[in-house]
Amino acid sequence: MTYKFRYAPETVGGPGKRGRNPDPESWQTGPCRIAHDKHYGYLKHKAQANYRNEEYTLTLEEWQTMWSDEDWFARGRRADNMCMQQITPGEGWHLSNVEVVSRRKHFSDIKKRNRDVQ
Repeated sequence: MTYKFRYAPETVGGPGKRGRNPDPESWQTGPCRIAHDKHYGYLKHKAQANYRNEEYTLTLEEWQTMWSDEDWFARGRRADNMCMQQITPGEGWHLSNVEVVSRRKHFSDIKKRNRDVQ
């Protein structure tokens, strides 16, 4: 099965294209495209939490263990795709407060919380 890497493309440039071709040997994570993809995803996730002024104590190692390779490649916008959510929203991104779930469950949980508030 072939996977589409979002953050570790095979090539960037080419005739008439801008950018450098990636050099897997120079990556901090080594030449493994999956590890590089997860590392870049972690950095983006942490930066987004920082932008929203949310607490964030997950380390790269903790974050990578939360995402199995199968779940990582199942991320997306469809209901059956996977996402990471806070178990208790507003309490920050901590190992004890996050889980990887389907988007269907994520939106169902949001709907339940909103119904309980009303």
